[in-house]
Amino acid sequence: MSGMNPHLGQDRMPGPGPTIEQETFEPFLKDQTFIVRRGVVIEKDSEDAGHTDLEHKLRPGCVVVRIETGANKGKYVPVDHASAPVAASVQQAGILEGVVNMRKKDGTDNVEDQHALIVIGGVIDQDRIILVDATYIEEVKAALPLCHFILDPV
Repeated sequence: MSGMNPHLGQDRMPGPGPTIEQETFEPFLKDQTFIVRRGVVIEKDSEDAGHTDLEHKLRPGCVVVRIETGANKGKYVPVDHASAPVAASVQQAGILEGVVNMRKKDGTDNVEDQHALIVIGGVIDQDRIILVDATYIEEVKAALPLCHFILDPV
């Protein structure tokens, strides 16, 4: 921990930050060579339907798609979000690289749009990505041509 600021938590924000147990997730990347897109905006009402332990947080490995029409055009949401394009209309997609906390930084339970890193290239364990609606898998693969999706034998 030498060289680290003792007043910053694990998420490099002031305070103690989340515990390691809260932030431990199954890795979806098969190696450490991957490509990310920085600064994508995750729409504030995005939720991770299968993640009940940490409210208003999206897990790493959650597949997000870009909204193509309406007031939130250009923002990203999980595929089960009301504003997500239908599977056949997915143009841009990504996989969240880390946890995204949708809460405002003021300590309230209010949510706001958040910036995130999404993986757009690399070797991906298809069984470990979070894709609530499986009908999207082929379209997500097509929208991520730099990703190589593999299925680990059980």
